Amino acid sequence: MSDNEAPTNGEGSVPGASDQNATPATSDSPAAADASTPASADAITNDAPGQGQSPGDGASGERPQGEGEDAHKKKRRRRKKTKTKEGGGAPAVRAPGADTKSPAELIELAFAALGSAYVDLKRRAGGSRLDGKDSGDAVEMTIQLPLRRGGIKAAAESLVTKLRGDLEKRVMDAGLVVPGRVWNFASESFDSPWSRPEDPRHVLVGYGLEGRPRWADLVTLAIERKHEAVEQLLSGREGAVAFAERGDAITEGVKPAFEPESIPFRLVGQLVCGLFESTEAGRRVALTVQVLASPSENNGERLLCHPVSAVDLADLPDPNIRKILSNFETQLIECAKKLEGKRAAGETPDVQEEVLPLLRELARRLSQDAKNRTRKTEHARDRGDEGRPTTMAFPEARSARDHHIYMDNEESTIVVVGKKGRIHVFSPDGRHVTSVVMPPPNVRQRVKSGRWRLAGGDERNSFRNALGNA
Repeated sequence: MSDNEAPTNGEGSVPGASDQNATPATSDSPAAADASTPASADAITNDAPGQGQSPGDGASGERPQGEGEDAHKKKRRRRKKTKTKEGGGAPAVRAPGADTKSPAELIELAFAALGSAYVDLKRRAGGSRLDGKDSGDAVEMTIQLPLRRGGIKAAAESLVTKLRGDLEKRVMDAGLVVPGRVWNFASESFDSPWSRPEDPRHVLVGYGLEGRPRWADLVTLAIERKHEAVEQLLSGREGAVAFAERGDAITEGVKPAFEPESIPFRLVGQLVCGLFESTEAGRRVALTVQVLASPSENNGERLLCHPVSAVDLADLPDPNIRKILSNFETQLIECAKKLEGKRAAGETPDVQEEVLPLLRELARRLSQDAKNRTRKTEHARDRGDEGRPTTMAFPEARSARDHHIYMDNEESTIVVVGKKGRIHVFSPDGRHVTSVVMPPPNVRQRVKSGRWRLAGGDERNSFRNALGNA
C-alpha cells in the first residue's frame, strides 16, 4: 500500500438523499446513482418542496393537470428505476476518510498481530517452559519493514525463521527440549542439521557410529519390516502402521563411541506411526513420539512426551492428535510416580519395559482415532451430497471471530456462525455435533429469543483450547 492510499471497506456513507437542501436526482444525473434511499410515492406528492420535489413543482399546493401530471408520473417512474433488486436505494455516498485509521491505530493492530505470532512461535519452539526463566511483558526486536506490498510475504517468512531460531536457541541454552528435534550425539545437543526430519514421512530409525540421527520413510520401513497393515497404509488409511521400541534399540548404533545412558534426556522408548493427513492436499505426515527421561529431585526421573515431525503438530488439521498426546503425557507423569514408589520400596524397575505398554496403547488410540475420523469423513461426504456443510466445521470454527461464537442455552452446546448461512454445533470440549444451513432470520430469532447468546470470554477460550487453537 502506498503512502497516499487509505484502506476502506465501503461502509462509510453520507446521507445526502435525506438532505433537505439536496436537488432532486434524475436517472440521467450523477446524483441519482449516489442517492441513499429513493423517495416514496407519498413523499413526491407532498406540498412542500423537498427531496422528491423541486421548488417549482406544485409550489402553490396544487398539482397542474394534463401535461404536468404526465411529467409527474414520468418522474415517479424514473425514481423507481433507481431502486436495487433488493428494494433498497442506490449505493450511498461514502464519506471521505470515514474508515481510515490513524497511523497509531494501524501500528496498534500490527503490534497485536505480531504479538500473537510471537506467542505462537514461542509455544512451537518449546518456549512455554521458559516462563519461569524468561519473564517480561515486552520483547525487543529489530525488523526490516518492506514498503512495497510485493515484499511483505518474503519479509514475514524471514522474520518467522529468525524469531523461531532465536527462541529455539534460548530453549536449548536453558537445557530444555525443543519440539520436533532429536538428540544428536555428535554435537551433544538438539541443535544440528540432522536433528530434524527433512521430509514429512520420515521417522527416526536409529543412529550411526558418528552419532548422527538416521531417518527413513515410514512407508519404506513398513514394507521392509513386513508390517501386517502395509496394504492398508498403501491404500491411504490413516494411522495404519506403528512400531513401538525400547530406547536402547534406537541408540544401540552409537556405542561404543558414545554412552546413551549419560545424556541429559535419555531415550527410554519410541513410537513411530502414520501416516496422518496434513493441511497440504495429498501430503501426509509421519510421527516419531519419544519418551525421554531426565533427572528429578530425590534421585528420581521425569518422563517427557517428545513428538518429532517435519510438520508442527499445531499445523495438523486434526486436533485429536494433540489431545491424545497430551493425555499420554499425563500417563507418563503417573508412570514416573509409580516408578518412584518402586524405587522407594527398594526395587530397581526397568523404565523401558514400563513405558513400552504405554507406547503400544498410544499407537492403538492414534489408530482408532484415525479410523473414527475416516468414518466421519465418509459420513460427512454423504451428508455433503445432501448439501450439509460438515467439511467446513473445523476450519470455520478455528477462524471464527468472537461475535460469531454463541452458546445454546437449551442444548449447552457451542454454536459457530459460518459463511453462507452455515451453522456448526460443537460440544464444549470441541467435538463436532452437526452442521446445517440456516437462514439469517432464523439465526436472529434464536438470538432474540434468548436461546442463543454470545459466548463469554472464558467459554470462547475453553472452546478454542479444545480445538487446539490456544
